[in-house]
Amino acid sequence: MFSKKLLAIYFPYALASAILFAIPALFFVRDSTYAQSWLLYLGNMLFMLPMIVFMLAFNKKRRDLGVMTSLMEGGHIATVMGVILACLLSLLLLFIYAGGIFQSDGTTEAVLEDAPAQTTQGAVSGMTLFLFMDAVIGNFSAGSFATIILAYYHRSNKRG
Repeated sequence: MFSKKLLAIYFPYALASAILFAIPALFFVRDSTYAQSWLLYLGNMLFMLPMIVFMLAFNKKRRDLGVMTSLMEGGHIATVMGVILACLLSLLLLFIYAGGIFQSDGTTEAVLEDAPAQTTQGAVSGMTLFLFMDAVIGNFSAGSFATIILAYYHRSNKRG
């Protein structure tokens, strides 16, 4: 479906987005307190920055001021690739900083402290839930927002 050349265009931006998301996520997992969950939203904002740069570069490369469908497709492909990479980096962070997170007996070294009672059903399910839900829903929302806004912006500039 996608050629290697096209994937090579999307991958650097997706990787940059995932790494920028992982930086605040690292501090969230290391600190593992509910009060630090704002770092995940900061990660979503940082995830959006390379997507904005990608949309601007992708539009410039298209030379026809971007057909809107190609801009939307390209932005969403880069966003989905970034979300997948962000989930993989989040999983790596959990393996490193929350030792034994996927053990069947439920014992682990890290627990999300000061979390509401509804979020702590197991050893660290609150932290994993917050991290992965934010990595998927938050990052996809941020990337889609940048894609849609910039696609419509380029469309309005094309008209006049």
